Amino acid sequence: MFADQTAVMIFFRILNFAVLIAVGWYVGKKYIISMVQTKIAERQSRLKNLGQEYVQLKLKQRSLDQYMMEQEKLTQALISKAQRWKLLVDEYHVRRQAEGLQLKKEVERRMTVRTEQAAFMALQHEVVPRALMQAEQELTAYFSQEKHGRLFIDALVHKVERENRG
Repeated sequence: MFADQTAVMIFFRILNFAVLIAVGWYVGKKYIISMVQTKIAERQSRLKNLGQEYVQLKLKQRSLDQYMMEQEKLTQALISKAQRWKLLVDEYHVRRQAEGLQLKKEVERRMTVRTEQAAFMALQHEVVPRALMQAEQELTAYFSQEKHGRLFIDALVHKVERENRG
């Protein structure tokens, strides 16, 4: 009996072990394998999405690089135009300043000429009549003496006679 019990015990142990393996295999297949497959599928999906995102980002980077190069060219062109404009404005200011100085010199020259002319005219209107009046007074006083008047008349007649003869 003891040998029969041992054989039955071994049989049930093997049977328990087989059932335990079958339950483990069933639970593993039903839950664990599907969970692992789900995780693998999620990971593959994430990797695929990351790959597509990487491609999209690469395309966007190329597009942005090209845009940046175009903007750099436009910036350089704008800087060049701004420098040229500054040079033109500086030239304009220098030219205007030179014209202003030249105009100022011309105005000063004209003012000097007008001042000199005004002074000459004032002198002519003031001094010439005085000189004529003074000369008239001196000549009147000089020729009022008979001796001097006679000498002047003789000299005048003598000069007229010479011109008539000659």
